[in-house]
Amino acid sequence: MVSLLVILAAALASGHNALAAFTPLSAKETFARMSPGWNLGNTLDALPTEGGWNNPHMSGSKSDLDARKAKFEKLWTQVATLLKDKNERLLFESLNEPVGSTQADANVLNDLNLRFLNIVRNTGGNNPQRVLSLPGLNDNAQYLTQWFVPPSNYSSDKWTVQFHYYSPWDFTSNSWGKTFWGSDADKATVDSEFAQVRGNFSVPILIGEYGTSSVGSAIEKAAGWAWYDHVVRTAIKYTMVPQWWDNGNDFYDRTAAKWRDVTTKNIVIAAAAGQINTIPYNGNGTIWLKSDITTPPAIYLQYNGNTLKGIYTPTGTALTIGTDYTVITSPLTGFSLTPSYIASLGSSSTLGEIGRAIVRSSSGADLEIDIRRYSRPVIPGGTISVSGNTNDYYINFTPNGAKLATVKATGPSGEFVKDDWTQWLGEPQAGRINWGDYGVYENQLIIYSALMTTIKNFGKPVT
Repeated sequence: MVSLLVILAAALASGHNALAAFTPLSAKETFARMSPGWNLGNTLDALPTEGGWNNPHMSGSKSDLDARKAKFEKLWTQVATLLKDKNERLLFESLNEPVGSTQADANVLNDLNLRFLNIVRNTGGNNPQRVLSLPGLNDNAQYLTQWFVPPSNYSSDKWTVQFHYYSPWDFTSNSWGKTFWGSDADKATVDSEFAQVRGNFSVPILIGEYGTSSVGSAIEKAAGWAWYDHVVRTAIKYTMVPQWWDNGNDFYDRTAAKWRDVTTKNIVIAAAAGQINTIPYNGNGTIWLKSDITTPPAIYLQYNGNTLKGIYTPTGTALTIGTDYTVITSPLTGFSLTPSYIASLGSSSTLGEIGRAIVRSSSGADLEIDIRRYSRPVIPGGTISVSGNTNDYYINFTPNGAKLATVKATGPSGEFVKDDWTQWLGEPQAGRINWGDYGVYENQLIIYSALMTTIKNFGKPVT
């Protein structure tokens, strides 16, 4: 059974707008009030944007804090009134990732949170008993513990705090070439950050968002598994409720109605239930078969107290130990497929994914290990001129079964095109650009327009 928890956060008001006060005027009275007039011509009426006639973009007057607070109150009065009779599965959150980074910003947010509580409680229906969620600045854990002021005169069992977790950002967003995660130091950092939040609050804590870029595409498959397992397990350890953020492009395919990587989903469910997951060592969830090598490399597994129950095909057929695979106990634990089993998967000239091995342990999620044969990728040589072109640029390449991991951009003398501080990160991160600078579509590497502009401004040849 799946329970549904709905959290409504203030973002943009839509659908239910308050009727503005209206003073009836004749045409003559209306025109009298319009004289003399000034027309912001060729801006608001320009196509396709307000800069279509080479005019600068216009911005409104500096925001009035009192006016914005009044709008916030009107918004929540409308929303809370509309939904006041809904049952306990509906929770309200005052704001989503409210922007700010100073004590003064936090003071404003604490005031807004208090106004939010007062408004919802006073709209009647089921709202006086409804559980409400209160964020810190940016939904940042550190800001939450540093500046959040608990509301007074409210029962502590009717409000919660929350933060969002995307740490470390270079890994979760696939930035600066960090595609692996899972060292003891990595795990200790998660524990320390969660412990700090729990140590400051006795009320329930919601991790309203957490997640990574696509597992197995943007980041290494088993590194992603390790991150999800540890983040969820640590959240449960500190009695926090983790809510996985899926933007629709990375995990659940909403068109096909299936999971892109079912192992990640099963690891999350198992970890939340307190089951022990087996996790591959060193973030490697793929058996990489170089085209001229006949003996497949081993997959090393951290059983974490589990035992290996068997290796299976995706259809559920058990592989035979000794014939199809061997169990490894030293120097690390794991398994290795046999050359004869690899040969049974098809021609040795086939590149790309040739099969999958399902690892089943005594507890936790099954691990879907893909088997890929590859040779050196081929990227065409030549020169690209960016003197007058800063649009997205598509480069055809032949992956030959490999997957793109990182992209490095350097000048003639090896200098980095951007983020030269990455030199201190060492390999494989030094000089690497970010997932937002490039993308991959089928057999095309896409250099996005922002990076094309950076290259143009660099003013020197870039490799």
